[in-house]
Amino acid sequence: MIVDLKLVLFGVIVTLIFVFWLGWRGASSQPIFDFRQSSIWQTFPFGLIVLSPTSTVQFANRAAYRLLHVSEELIESEDYGRLLQKIKRDSPLQHFPLSLDKDAVVDIWVGPIGNARLIFLRDLTEQRQRDIELQLYWGKISHELRTPLTSMLSHLELSRSPNISPELQAHSLEIVHQQTQRLTKLIQSTLELGRLKTSQPFDKTKVDIILIAEEAISALILLAEAQGINLDFFCDTPIPPVLGHADKLKQVFVNLIDNAMKYCQPGDSVSVSLAVDGDAVCCEVRDTGSGVAEEHLSKLTQQFFRVRRDVPGSGLGLAIVDEIVRQHNGRLTIHSSTEPPTGTAVTFTLPSLPEPMSDPA
Repeated sequence: MIVDLKLVLFGVIVTLIFVFWLGWRGASSQPIFDFRQSSIWQTFPFGLIVLSPTSTVQFANRAAYRLLHVSEELIESEDYGRLLQKIKRDSPLQHFPLSLDKDAVVDIWVGPIGNARLIFLRDLTEQRQRDIELQLYWGKISHELRTPLTSMLSHLELSRSPNISPELQAHSLEIVHQQTQRLTKLIQSTLELGRLKTSQPFDKTKVDIILIAEEAISALILLAEAQGINLDFFCDTPIPPVLGHADKLKQVFVNLIDNAMKYCQPGDSVSVSLAVDGDAVCCEVRDTGSGVAEEHLSKLTQQFFRVRRDVPGSGLGLAIVDEIVRQHNGRLTIHSSTEPPTGTAVTFTLPSLPEPMSDPA
């Protein structure tokens, strides 16, 4: 036998209210549905409506008015009219979702209490939105995983052919190797972003943001030189310390510098700069690369969004950066131009601590 746990929950709630009423009625000898005599119903975290046998509203708490978008009378609300249309008089218990105006969704339980009907309303709008976002997320990640896997399988089959030349076989195996690296990075980035969003906030200490930026530049300076890209560092002094996680902040700089270099050609420049902006430290990574069209700027921090498919990446780098900055109580802004002079500037600010660190060497 299959048990509807939601209906069971509703039954338990109705029972508790009925028991409460019995005790209260015995003590006060008040009518059964004079809910207005107790403020407890107004503080319930869900909507509560009591209907008479003739479907007249005997009581409705503030949450019910809010969920049905009503300011005065329930009977004048179109959402309340939709609710009444779905209630079946011959059904002892009902449970159904109700779509309302303004893209709201409410979970409804209906059941008898005495000779009246008790209606519970629970807001499902945020949960429904999370479900939609989760479906979109899995759709995107499925696509991102399918692309390298399809390429790997195709080239593995080709490399196994007895008539393939050594050159073509070597080329196929190289593509398999590249796609394997891409797949590995994609999985690692996905897991990392998931951990950032779901784990407890990371520990923060007083850190020297100048030293962190210099370490990130040192990690990429040789790669920049090999690609013919100028990598520079500028900062005002003194720069106050910030409260943060040193490794996570270094990851922000590394991700931003690496991403900027991907859109640069030999002769272009990438610069990292730090400056004091009131009670915050302003960190900027700017490049002279090809730039990003204006219509794409608002999507750059979305998961798996990539402006150009010919540029290697998982589409998660800026999403990770945005999440780390957010957890440092900072804000991220992106400006770019595809018209001369082209380039992109990614800026993030971090709240500063009062005492300054020592000047950079």
